Amino acid sequence: RYMSDDLFDLDMYEMREVEPEGYTSGLGTSVMLGGEYRLGPSEQFSAGALYSARFGELNTTSAITFVGGFVPRSFFNASVSYSYVQRTGSVVGGLLKLGNLLLGAEYAFAGPQSSYNFFLGIGIGIGKRTER
Repeated sequence: RYMSDDLFDLDMYEMREVEPEGYTSGLGTSVMLGGEYRLGPSEQFSAGALYSARFGELNTTSAITFVGGFVPRSFFNASVSYSYVQRTGSVVGGLLKLGNLLLGAEYAFAGPQSSYNFFLGIGIGIGKRTER
């Protein structure tokens, strides 16, 4: 009985082919608003803020970032930042620029999913060089 053709007859199980439906996706809209203010006698200090919102299909994620920077010479920059990301947590970061070399780190406070990030980069200027 099990070796007969009835066991492997697909019509008996009422199986049929179904055409797959098409799938489309798109990029969400983002809005960013920010500003920076330079301080000090030779404008070597700066303070800034950036607000960003990413509009998704079901929800919107907002973040606000505050940045402080120090630029005593054109070949040396240092900055620190703090970001609050809605429903996710906070991020604290720092960056050093020595010539064209960039060194940075950040720590994300997200409860049990906290993480560290380190990065290294090289900056290559494009265009005319301006002196302050």
